[in-house]
Amino acid sequence: MTMTLALRLFFIQFVFTAVTGLIYSCLPNSTCGCSSNSAVLSKIVGGEQAKTDTWGWIASIRIGNSHICGGSLISSTLVLTAAHCLRTIKSMASLRINIGSNYLFIIRQQRTVSRIYIHHDYDSTNLVNDIAIISLSSPIDMNDSSIALICLPSIKTTEYPPIGINVVAIGWGVLLAGDKNPSNTLQQVTLKTISAKTLACRKLIQDTSTQFCSGEQGGTKDTCQGDSGGPLMIFSNGQWILVGITSYGIGCALVDYPGVYTRAAFYIDWISCFLTNDTICIENNTLKLDQFSSIGSSICYNHMLLLFLCVIVTISVAYTCDRQSTCGCSKRSSVVISKIINGEPVSISHSWGWMASLRRNDQHQCGASLITTSHVITAAHCVKHIKSLSHLSLNFDTRNKSNIGQLRNISHIYIHPEYDQRSFTNDIAILRLDRPVDLNNSNVALLCLPSKSDFNLEKAEYPPIGENLIAIGWGTTDPYTRIATDILQQVTIRAIDQNEFACYDIIHDTKAQFCAGVLESGKDTCQGDSGGPLMLFKRGIWVLAGVTSYGSICANPNTAGVYTRIARYVTYIRETIENDYPFISNATRLELINLLNSSANILYQKSMIQLYFLCLFILYRKLF
Repeated sequence: MTMTLALRLFFIQFVFTAVTGLIYSCLPNSTCGCSSNSAVLSKIVGGEQAKTDTWGWIASIRIGNSHICGGSLISSTLVLTAAHCLRTIKSMASLRINIGSNYLFIIRQQRTVSRIYIHHDYDSTNLVNDIAIISLSSPIDMNDSSIALICLPSIKTTEYPPIGINVVAIGWGVLLAGDKNPSNTLQQVTLKTISAKTLACRKLIQDTSTQFCSGEQGGTKDTCQGDSGGPLMIFSNGQWILVGITSYGIGCALVDYPGVYTRAAFYIDWISCFLTNDTICIENNTLKLDQFSSIGSSICYNHMLLLFLCVIVTISVAYTCDRQSTCGCSKRSSVVISKIINGEPVSISHSWGWMASLRRNDQHQCGASLITTSHVITAAHCVKHIKSLSHLSLNFDTRNKSNIGQLRNISHIYIHPEYDQRSFTNDIAILRLDRPVDLNNSNVALLCLPSKSDFNLEKAEYPPIGENLIAIGWGTTDPYTRIATDILQQVTIRAIDQNEFACYDIIHDTKAQFCAGVLESGKDTCQGDSGGPLMLFKRGIWVLAGVTSYGSICANPNTAGVYTRIARYVTYIRETIENDYPFISNATRLELINLLNSSANILYQKSMIQLYFLCLFILYRKLF
């Protein structure tokens, strides 16, 4: 009797499923992958409108009020999406993230964006590594019953999800290829994962480790424009797990043309590195502790050049230099530690070999950066009112500014011809030393300049907004005193959008200046740090991104410092230094600079003897 009843119930469920679709019933106590409407119906043939409160993690990414892409809530402050959705965004101030509503025209919980993380190996040509993380300006209220977190895969793998399994995609994309307007109502569709070996997938996919295909053999079901960045999900153990991020395809729902999705499981370690106080919701509902050391650190590798130490507890960052570089790496330290909260003394001597103390009458006045053996960059306002060069000197090769390392006098000052001392625009100067600094058998090093591949010379949008930057100097550590520190200090801050309230009313020329700081707390440069470097770690080397210029009260919440944008002045710097070598012709002079200019930028030889032989070689080649 019991067996007969069970068979009847099974038959009824089979008929119901065959007629109406698949029923996914969530575990109501799950901390991720389940919304308040836990029973989800998804028809096999064709997509359909999603029921209210079914997908609590779906986010609408907007420019103003216009939907552009989808995203997935993975913590109360982080949204996972596709990199191509954000790559061309000019201002974060225009972005809005709407969460908690099935309808585009209803605002439930909307947030602005505080930072964007685009994967460092994202390729906009073939859309490989098409993944990005958005940091929200304030946490989402998770007490809202319509909002939930999506679960993430528990391990890094190139074989998840399995081939041939049902997956569900959701989004507000257009319902027909060629439509211009997105759907006002959230849609859902069930697809199947497709083997990368099939002809349909092989002709579309670029990297089987990081991408996979999904669709329907008949070509009647697919994601489309406006669905990009949204989640592709698998239902496992009573939870919804993010397996893919909608990336690209040819047309929509075409026969033999499936969609291509970014494989979320491949990036699980990368995603974890951006979580600080938030708890990532992975498949087994726990933080993946086996990826962290006893002090709470997660290690991410950037193709053996850049090593990030993403620390959950101590919140520190470690940078490992490319030891083969001839600029942007000091000799005595391969790893430089910089704590995120508050500045601190430089713990390793000679970490910043290009740092110089610009002294007036033997008293520290400003910072400066060594970019050739005979030239430093500093702020124009540091040297504008100097009446005699004999009053100035530069001290290198020391962490304590009271100690004398390599002391040099200054033979010439080049202040930018358009420097404005009222607005501090073009606040940059180049100083020529009376004799070259000795790079051999010393701890002095050269700092790299931005390369042309790093920025747009027309728009001067370097460094990128939200990028971590490090400032160093001997300035005051107390904003209410004028007593400078003896020990070189370092602090990590971030490049800030010019449209932020903290920036737009203090900056005068966005092409020539930019803001940096930490708006939530007291991290800043201060008096005595002027002229010093603001640096970006890129491709295993330190690059000069800015020169400390001015600000209001140091380290006040919601205030930022203003920095001269070095990318704007690369040509000016190169030409100024080029014209400072009188012993060769103009044509040879330009070739000399070009030869010394690598992808890491102006890489000068370590001694004048090497420079001499290089010049002889160039002259020989020209004559013969």
